[in-house]
Amino acid sequence: MAVNPQRAVRQSEYGGQTYYFCSPMRSHRSTPRPKITVGTNSLRRKGAPMSEVMEKDKSLGLFVAGLKVGRDKVKDREAFVARSQAKYSAPTVGGFQMLGLGGSCGKPAFLLPFATRWTLEKVLALEIVAENFGMRLEYGAYPHLKLPDETEIAAVHDWLHETHVYLRPSYNRKEELIWAIADALRSTEAGTPT
Repeated sequence: MAVNPQRAVRQSEYGGQTYYFCSPMRSHRSTPRPKITVGTNSLRRKGAPMSEVMEKDKSLGLFVAGLKVGRDKVKDREAFVARSQAKYSAPTVGGFQMLGLGGSCGKPAFLLPFATRWTLEKVLALEIVAENFGMRLEYGAYPHLKLPDETEIAAVHDWLHETHVYLRPSYNRKEELIWAIADALRSTEAGTPT
């Protein structure tokens, strides 16, 4: 798809190619959103009242909502560690264990060869890695390493059985960064259950 470079809000070069990133058209933003009618759900079991469907989902929905925070809490490391503890006793659905929260960042994920359980020591070790790379951490459902201009470079998911690191493909020091993240998390493992 051809992009008008004059509409670009950001451009990036990767592999000898120039990529332009555009903001959505203004008319798209002003398009009214469709109304959602409460009490109708085409996916629910026929004949089951919506209140019954909502009650069954309540514990999982509240659990997931409890792991997410607003912008005012993304720099609170102690609150992040406290929220993370709930993930290690996640609810099951149909006998299946929840693995963790997925992200919509679209970055490739890399599997570290160990599981991570967030502790204050591990968060502080990850903060040191971020500082060494000129970044800072934000704490949502999981830590994000961001540049001063708010560009997200990496995120670390603490799935119950494994650790994923999501990396921005265009970041020049990605190999160095992923090793630093792995070393920092592994070095704090002594005395901490995995």
